[in-house]
Amino acid sequence: MELSKSLIKRYKAVRLDRLEHGTFLILLIDGIEVPFAVEDDYPDPQGEGKQVSWEGYRLIDSKQGELGAIRSVDTSTINIVAELEDGRLIPLHEDFVEKVDDKKRCLYLTLPFTL
Repeated sequence: MELSKSLIKRYKAVRLDRLEHGTFLILLIDGIEVPFAVEDDYPDPQGEGKQVSWEGYRLIDSKQGELGAIRSVDTSTINIVAELEDGRLIPLHEDFVEKVDDKKRCLYLTLPFTL
């Protein structure tokens, strides 16, 4: 999915995260930080890149509770997937992510299925 200029104008660009597997523009959509893959030379809305990793963050589902800690995040395809420490794979689709709490290192989700 190409990130359109109208989408960027409609929502607040929070930051640009330059990760090992790519660069992501983080938009604030309905109070939720949603990552969008962009080209590596994309201009940072804050003026500089911020290296961020969700490794070690706890995944918490609104229905199932805590699912576990993230071992790694695969961003090599358009579908971002978190691998938990127990080996389960969790899709981090923008429709599932409810909130990111960097202070508590938690990622809050509402998954449409039970693990």
